[in-house]
Amino acid sequence: MRLKALSIIVVAAVAGCSARQPRAAFEVERDVTYARRDDGDLRADIYRPVDDRPHPGVLLVHPGSWRHGSKRFMKSIGERLAEHGYVAVAINYRLTQGHRFPAQLYDCKEAVRWMRRNSDKLRIEPDRIGGFGYSAGGHLVALLATTDADDGLEGIASASDPPTRIEAAVAGAAPIDLRRFPYNPYFYFLLGGSPTELPLVYDEASPVTFVTADDPPMFFYHGRDDWWVDVTQSELMASSLQHVGVPAELYETTGGHLMTFIADDESVRLAVAFLDRWLKDDNRLPALAKQRTGMIEEIE
Repeated sequence: MRLKALSIIVVAAVAGCSARQPRAAFEVERDVTYARRDDGDLRADIYRPVDDRPHPGVLLVHPGSWRHGSKRFMKSIGERLAEHGYVAVAINYRLTQGHRFPAQLYDCKEAVRWMRRNSDKLRIEPDRIGGFGYSAGGHLVALLATTDADDGLEGIASASDPPTRIEAAVAGAAPIDLRRFPYNPYFYFLLGGSPTELPLVYDEASPVTFVTADDPPMFFYHGRDDWWVDVTQSELMASSLQHVGVPAELYETTGGHLMTFIADDESVRLAVAFLDRWLKDDNRLPALAKQRTGMIEEIE
């Protein structure tokens, strides 16, 4: 019942947010198929500026405890990004009613491949793609940012497929180390058991497990009164990234899990500014690539 109420409140909030005056013209293309699965197509809503130029892309991944929700939850964020010169792709992914992890991550990775394969049609700069997610969506975006082909979580892919690593990430109130939570039924639905029963699965589903020096810059935001996902989760991930030299920022706001998502405009403003610095500044990405190469050589 709590999750159903959450869904109703989020949809209402999204509808309300969409009524604000846009700052720049954008267009929306809804229900575009980005992947085909045995039990149905996976679809995306695309928000993009009304012009013919390529723009940085951002994959939007919705909240809902991996069990509920849809791409429409990300509507206001998609509009906000399109107004700021991004092509935002909000996706549905397979939920835990019929699919356990890592199916959800596979879908996110396929969405990034699809964005890169279709970059000309979508008007996306394929080497400037970020991710933005909240709660369960933030968890998936954090995994998307920290895993690569060596981690065995790419799903079905061929050698000719484009890479799935993103260039910047935003994660709001994301579960980062699933091993640190008390019993959570939604983790059971996602992973199929408890941390005691499935320790390796919990390792694999925890983004902090995969932190390395070549990860992309990441921005975290989190309500200090969040009792669903404690703020220490974002603090842990930000400090872990900073420890290996990856640019990482954390904005702690007031409020809890739900209100931070539906009503905290400042968090979204800061997140968009972070993406601007890393996806639009021509000097940032080459500098980061050089920094990553130096760190990796030093570690090796």
